[in-house]
Amino acid sequence: KNQRDIFEQLIRDKKEFVREEVARNPSTPPETLEKLSNDEAIGIRSYIASNPNTPVNILEKLSNERNSSIRRDIAKNPSTPADILVKLSNDEEDEVRAGVARNPSTPRDILEKLANDKRVEVKEGLIYNPSTPIDILEKLANDEDKWVRIALAKNKNILPKILEKLSDDKEEDIREAVAENENTTVETLGKLIDDENSIVRQAIARHPNTSINMLTKLSDDEDERVRIFVASNPNTPADILERLSYDKSSYIREIVAQNPNTSIDILYNLSKDKDKDVIQAVAENKNVTYNILKELSENNDWRVREAVASNLNTPIDILEKLAQDKDENVRTKV
Repeated sequence: KNQRDIFEQLIRDKKEFVREEVARNPSTPPETLEKLSNDEAIGIRSYIASNPNTPVNILEKLSNERNSSIRRDIAKNPSTPADILVKLSNDEEDEVRAGVARNPSTPRDILEKLANDKRVEVKEGLIYNPSTPIDILEKLANDEDKWVRIALAKNKNILPKILEKLSDDKEEDIREAVAENENTTVETLGKLIDDENSIVRQAIARHPNTSINMLTKLSDDEDERVRIFVASNPNTPADILERLSYDKSSYIREIVAQNPNTSIDILYNLSKDKDKDVIQAVAENKNVTYNILKELSENNDWRVREAVASNLNTPIDILEKLAQDKDENVRTKV
């Protein structure tokens, strides 16, 4: 038997999931898909609607299906021709129009029309369509529905200039999304650094593009959560970490002890901290020195000794001593 004979045999299989696999396989011959398009199972016809190898005449036939999920899958299929997409752009079901909006093969004039659609789901489709022109996305940045603007601000592929425009939005949720987007430039982050919403400042504190000057400013923020994110940011330099190592919040001092940029001098000072969680974090830091590990291996708190035992850089002589520890948790870690 050749490959085509095998496909012909499989479309007659009694098990629906077998026929589904044939329907979704992009290597299935067009004539086989055509025969399978009459299958009574909706799921199978949906897979055919999604298959890039489905013949145009079958896509046309399925575009008239009563089931909206089948029409939606045709609308999303990049192989669907423009005339069918035009028809589906007027579909009464939101999910179908949204599928057209997401389709990278949809003509520009249809995308422009869908930008005026009343449903958020449809406009979100435009936002995530890599073929949507910039001027349409810029128009959506002014959309009256905040959920459209939020979706735009959260899009990881959106242009920085659109994010800059959204950074002036009156809605806190949108400014927060801009501050969290990895494409947001340092200049736009600078506009948001004094935002009254601490969640926006928190996002800036953990952003990979945040400058040293911004991290310095945020390290004095009144909101503890902002300072926490500064302390955990892998780009935070040692001098800022040193300042935060004296923070009144023990949790922030603990985060500083965990940061790989924290200097040995700071780790040594934190190893004398009054809070055991801070000392434990020092013991777990991969950069901690032999002398600090040796001293902490004799700490009266078993959790600190356990942390020393779990540190992959702890020397053998210290591990040998901890192997005789009175606490079974410490011995287990060794």
